[in-house]
Amino acid sequence: MKMKVVTAKAHESFAQNAEVIQEITLIQSELERVGIEFPEGSIGFAFMEGRYQNSEKTMQTVCLFSNGLEFPIKELHGVLRMRYRTGDGQIAKMTVDFDEPFLGKLEPGEALLVHFHIPVKGLKEDRLFKANEIEQQWSEVRVTPA
Repeated sequence: MKMKVVTAKAHESFAQNAEVIQEITLIQSELERVGIEFPEGSIGFAFMEGRYQNSEKTMQTVCLFSNGLEFPIKELHGVLRMRYRTGDGQIAKMTVDFDEPFLGKLEPGEALLVHFHIPVKGLKEDRLFKANEIEQQWSEVRVTPA
């Protein structure tokens, strides 16, 4: 399923920022170029890239949550687990709790752009990770229809 990249309601004021517009445009282009298909009938997750900063022991991620359901949602909850395919380092498990004031409404066919700062153990230097270097598991997903 093709997706349109959007920001959360809580970030609407940033959506007119030139850098944010550029990031959304780049991610949308990448989705179309690579042909990433999101699952229909469920809420999907896609890790796009992550920048590990050794000084902070965190990875700033660029991620998408896609609405492949037949109805809009106003809340999204679940558990996100990621790991490096190389086995190096350990990425902390994330609990995702997007309530209506944050999320707003995510329509079918939309993918929510989110950045996380996730704690990491075991890496020694700054590094950029691409989608194919990270295994991901998105589970215990719960939504509230809008």
